[in-house]
Amino acid sequence: MADGTLIGTDHGEFEGTIEWKPKDRSAGFVMKNVNAIASTQFGGEVYILEGLGHQGTNRGVIFRFERRDARSWRIHRPVILNEAPRAAADIDHGQWTVLTHTGLIRVDLHKRSQQTVYENNNWPWIQPDSVQALGDSWLVGAGPGVIRLSPLGDGYVEQWWVPRSCRSLEPVCDCGSDPRAALASPDPPG
Repeated sequence: MADGTLIGTDHGEFEGTIEWKPKDRSAGFVMKNVNAIASTQFGGEVYILEGLGHQGTNRGVIFRFERRDARSWRIHRPVILNEAPRAAADIDHGQWTVLTHTGLIRVDLHKRSQQTVYENNNWPWIQPDSVQALGDSWLVGAGPGVIRLSPLGDGYVEQWWVPRSCRSLEPVCDCGSDPRAALASPDPPG
């Protein structure tokens, strides 16, 4: 920001922070024991996606940081998520798409509400960790490769892009060690 930096860190279990460092070296602040995943700006405010999904912990929240003046913020909790977030895509007209370990949710920052876009309860095994819009489709990065979610009727269909050496995802994908392997598009699992 013009007058300072809002920094989020994630150091694993219960070790992250969100910190405000003003440029004029006035007093900042540090929120401890939060795991910042992603951030965006909307309507003059900053939104920080925070959460943890590990060893039975499954929590997520979007904090809203409202500027009070040049040195202080008011921090709100506008949306408590149903599960831990993994990543988020760019904001589009107040809609923020959030990747969780079981799918995608759309958070309406105007209404401070959430809606499930896509869910697959087998995703925790593939560890999704990134999301990017591609037209009306989504690309989700995961352990074995990339999943393209394309609209089909009222839902989405998964198309898996994996290295050629991984033509089958069952029982476990063994993708080999050649990082130059070309991507193939096998039939989606089960």
